[in-house]
Amino acid sequence: MLVVRDRTNGKTLTAIIPSTSANDLAKVIKPVLTEDAELISDSAGTYRKMAKQYNISLRMVPRNKTHKTSGSLHINNVNAYDSRLKSWMFPFKGVATKYLSNYLGWHRLLDGKKINARKFLALAIG
Repeated sequence: MLVVRDRTNGKTLTAIIPSTSANDLAKVIKPVLTEDAELISDSAGTYRKMAKQYNISLRMVPRNKTHKTSGSLHINNVNAYDSRLKSWMFPFKGVATKYLSNYLGWHRLLDGKKINARKFLALAIG
C-alpha cells in the first residue's frame, strides 16, 4: 500500500500497488503531481530510481531511527496518517485484500472530520 499526502491542501491518496518498483510507484504518483511539485520521501532507493526515470523533483529524508527529519524536510505527515489508519483498522481484526480499497476510502472520508452517522450515510448513498 502507498500513501501520498499533499501538505499544501491536505489531500490524501492511498493506493494498493503490486510492488514497490519504480514503475508501479510512478503509475500512482506521477498522475497526481503538478509540474512544480516536489516529492519528499524516505530513503528507499526505488524513489530515487523513479524520480530519475520519470523526471520528478525529489528530496529524500535520510534514514534515522530517532529523528525522521532533515532540516525542514520530513515525512511526519505520512507517518501520522499511517499511524491513524493502523489504529482505525485494528478493531476489524484484518481485512480481506479484495475489500482493502473500500476500507481505505472509508478511512480517507472519516480522517480528521467530525462526521455523524446520518451525514456518513448520505455521502455513501449519494
